[in-house]
Formats: sequence, C-alpha cells, structure tokens
Amino acid sequence: GGDGMMGGYGGGGRGGGGGGRGGGGRGGEPYLTFPTYDLPQPNEVLPAVIVSLPQLLNPDGGSWTKTGKNDYIARRSDGSLLQITPDIYIFSQWASITRYLADLGINNAVENPYQSVQQDDGSPGLNEPQPASVYGNGTSGFMINWLGCRCSWPVTQMMWYQALGCQLHSWAAVVVAVLTLFLEIALLDGLLTGLVRQAPHKTRKYSIENTQNQARDDPIGYVWQNTEAIVLPLVILLLVIGTAFGNSPVGTQYIQSHALLRIQLRSLASRYEGQTYAYCTLVFWCVVTTVKGVIVPAYIVVAIPAIIVIGSSGTALQDAIIVFLIFRFIPAFSQFAYSIVFFVGCLGFYTPNTPLFGVLSAYVVGARVPVTQLSMTYVYLWWTLGVSALLVVLTQYTLSTLLLWVVPISAFYFEICWQAIPWCIDGPSVCPPHTGPCLSLTSIGTVLLCTSLFVVRYGCFLFPCVCAPEVPGWLAFPPSTDLLSPLGETWGFKYSALFLERLAGLWDGADWPHDCAFEPDASNYAPSGLGGTPQHVVSFMAENIVAQGTQAQAQGAALEALRGLVEQQASQMEQQASQIAALQAQMGAAAPAGTEYRTGYPLW
Repeated sequence: GGDGMMGGYGGGGRGGGGGGRGGGGRGGEPYLTFPTYDLPQPNEVLPAVIVSLPQLLNPDGGSWTKTGKNDYIARRSDGSLLQITPDIYIFSQWASITRYLADLGINNAVENPYQSVQQDDGSPGLNEPQPASVYGNGTSGFMINWLGCRCSWPVTQMMWYQALGCQLHSWAAVVVAVLTLFLEIALLDGLLTGLVRQAPHKTRKYSIENTQNQARDDPIGYVWQNTEAIVLPLVILLLVIGTAFGNSPVGTQYIQSHALLRIQLRSLASRYEGQTYAYCTLVFWCVVTTVKGVIVPAYIVVAIPAIIVIGSSGTALQDAIIVFLIFRFIPAFSQFAYSIVFFVGCLGFYTPNTPLFGVLSAYVVGARVPVTQLSMTYVYLWWTLGVSALLVVLTQYTLSTLLLWVVPISAFYFEICWQAIPWCIDGPSVCPPHTGPCLSLTSIGTVLLCTSLFVVRYGCFLFPCVCAPEVPGWLAFPPSTDLLSPLGETWGFKYSALFLERLAGLWDGADWPHDCAFEPDASNYAPSGLGGTPQHVVSFMAENIVAQGTQAQAQGAALEALRGLVEQQASQMEQQASQIAALQAQMGAAAPAGTEYRTGYPLW
C-alpha cells in the first residue's frame, strides 16, 4: 500500500495494491475506492494521479526516460509523455470533475484515528504518541499528524482531510480560476477601452506625420523618424511572438496550455465522471475553456497594438519593456493562481517528505497530443503576428474605432480552427459519444454569446451611425488626427446602454439617424497651446511665419514715420496756440472801456 495519501492508490483501484497506512487496523482496505483508468489514448490527456499506477510505472510501450526539456519530464518509447504543468485551469478542471481528491480526503480522515494507536502487528501507528530521545538524531523523530495542525490551518489533520473530502479545495480552486479569467479579460478590455478613448489621436512621439520644414531642413532625420515609427514597433512585435514561442514556462507552455485544457476536457468527457454525475460540471468547464482558449487570445491580437499606441513613451526601448512586461505577466497569471491555491489550501505536502505540488500538476500526454498542440500554437502565433503587424502599421496613419472588429473576427477564426483541426488530425475519436456533440455545441454557443456581449459593449464604435451624434461617425473615419474625442476619460457602460436603446428604437420602427456626423465641426478640433487656436490653424500660421515677420518689419517702419509726423503736427499746434494767446492780449489792451465784443465763438 505504501505511505501515500490514499494508502495504496494503484492496482486498478484505490487501495488495490495493499492496505492503508501501516497495513493494519481495518483489514487493509480503504473506506472508498476510486476507480483509476488505463493509460490515455494517443490523442488524450489525463492527470497522472487517476491513471493506474502499475500501468504508469510499468507501461507496455517501454520504460520512461528523462527528456531533459522544460515542458516534459519523461518520455516513453511509444511516444507518450509525462508533463508537468502548474496551471490553475487544468488543475481545477480535473479536480472538480473527478472525485479523486474527495475520496482521498475521506479515506485519510477515516484512517487517521486508527493510526493514533498501536497496529495489529505491534508496530506503532503513524499518529501514535511515542517517546523521543532528548538528543535525537538526524534521521529519526516522530510526527503526530492527527493531533498537529495542518500547515497554517488552525485545525487538526483529520479536519483538514474532511475539508478535502467535502471538495472544499477543489471548488475553491474553481473560484480562483474563474476570478483569474475575469482578471485577464478585465485587463485586456481596459487596453481596448483606452484605445477607443485615444481615437483619433496618436500619442506616439515618433509619429509618422512631420512638418514639411523638417523634411526640407533635416531630410535624414525625417526619413529615420518615419522609419522608426513603423519598424521599431514591428521589431518589438516579432520579439513578443518569439518569446511566446520560446521554450519557457510563460512562453510555449502558456500557448500549449490552451490545447492541453481542451484535450483534457474531451478526455474526461469520455470517462465515467463526464458521462454521469459530472455532466453539468463538464458543460461549465466547456464554457470556461472556450473563453480561455478563444476569447482571451482574440483580445490579445488587438491588445499588442493598443499598448504600442496608448502606452508609448516615445522611446523604443521603454515601449519594448512595457510590452514584454505585460505579455510575460498575463501568461503567468495561471501559475500564480495555482501556487496561491496550494499555499492557502496547504496542498504543498501530504507527508513530511513527499511534495504534492508536482504530483497534482503531472499529466500523462498521448503521443499525438503534441501534434495538436503545435498546430494550434502556429494558428495562434501566425494570426497574432500578421494581424497585429497590420494594425501597428495602420494605427500610425489613422486610429479608427473600426479596428475593434478584429476581436470578434479573431474569435470566430480560432473557434473554427478548434472545431476543424483536431478532427483533421485524429478523426471521429475527438467527438466522444453522448458528450462530444454537447461540448461542440456549447463551445460554439459560448463564442456566439461572448461576441454578442462584445458587440453590445462596443456597438456604438463598431456601427458608426447608430449612436450619432453622441458618438459621431468621424470616429470610425477620422479625417484628421487633430480632432478631439467627445467620449471623455471615463464612460463605463454609458455607450453600451445607448447602443441598446438605439437598437430597441430601431426595432420599434424608429427612423435611422439622418445625421451620422461624419464631418467634424470646428469645435471638434483639439486646442493647442496658443490661446485655444485649432491645431490646423496653428499649422497654417507656422507655414507663413516668415512672411508675417517681413510684413511686421514693414509695418514697424511705417509706424516710425507716422510717429514723426504726429510729433511735427503737435509742435505746430503749440505754436498756433501761443500766437492766439498773444493776439488775445493785444485785442484786450486796445478795446474802449465799457465795450463788449461779441463774436460767434469763444475768443480763445
């Protein structure tokens, strides 16, 4: 039976190879027996812990040999592989569909009290209190597992096993997996929202648009700046794809984990659990698997150019750092979540010296599974490379909201490949009876539902005229990059509600908007730093600044001449005033007494 958690889990059924811990107490039979399976078919994937131990250790196809690769730890002569993949989605999928961990916990919880007393053969139980040497040595000691705490949990070992038997760990892992998936989508959706808010602006400092003066004064710098604006983002994109294809835990394993998750779901669907009590769980995981392997990669296709456009710092090196950090951080989410589940759930060790971390992340991979994994890897990477490169070039000229159509198009393309390529490689065996059609229809329905939600989310930007004038049509066909977006910094689901409102109105017979606002008003232009003058006016002024300077010099000379003339006229007026004052004095002295001179105007 051995010293494993299940007390001998091989031999075609749990406990079939012998008794429980210590080999006594209850006649050598576990309380529950989990029926293990034979080795998977060449196009299947199964967790190593639910595969029959005798077949796993002594396979008919030959012995296991170490491969020396990061992805696989052992290979058999018939092509089967033993793979370690610490992924929260793959682990929580099989842990919630099968009852392996539940039976494991119940058996150990039942057996714990028997190990607290002396065994039938006179040997001490594993949990029996024993005297210990004061001095001790490096190899001996005693463990009181039943009375001691489990990891950081303030409970006894038996209570921890009871929690494992109630599937607390399994469904906690499912909750963490779903929250991790929502986090990935939220981050990628935030990038798309930022891209929409930037339209039609371009924030890259090394923009492809330059003034004619620069082209005339510095032609070499002008050519280099335009070349840098396109070539450097493409180089960054190529390096990102190379990192994704590279043999690293956050590279190939992340891409191939999509295939591993989907193939494992299909493999479990053809087993007893998927055909009976776990049928609804199977459908739930089909939805999660489709979102993880189809919708998220479709978001990533647009997320790469979105980062380059809205997250640019103007320096190619800093842009490369931003892109690499994001696309090495998002693939590592599943590994981080897997580790936190094992930490919080105290699954790191099940005996003092035997790690469980790697055991529960080991999978037996059929000989033909790598063919499907590699084929889908090329599907993901070639599509992402080609479409993202096209978007990087297009966003240097114009930033249109119609680029969001890439997400639903990519989702349909990936789903078509998932429905067709495995069938072309392995034939009808990829569609197990009873559950195969359900999985296919559920996957297609999930893609249709998710793309419909995406259209509702961004419908005002995918269909230019529906939400006009609140969302003007020139956002889809921007005539200039100097326009000011009317969307604002934060808009949440306001435009989603507006899209649904307009659709409801059209359904009820409302007229199609007459003014789609394809032509922007003067108020839509982005203000510059010169007193709110539109940017296109500032450009016109900049082109005529030399002529305006010459005209200003001529006007200055004319003003100097006019100033001299005014001074001369003022001097003449002063002389006339003094002459008038003298004349008045002479007239006052010559007049007879009592005579008053009356004139039609004041004497002065």
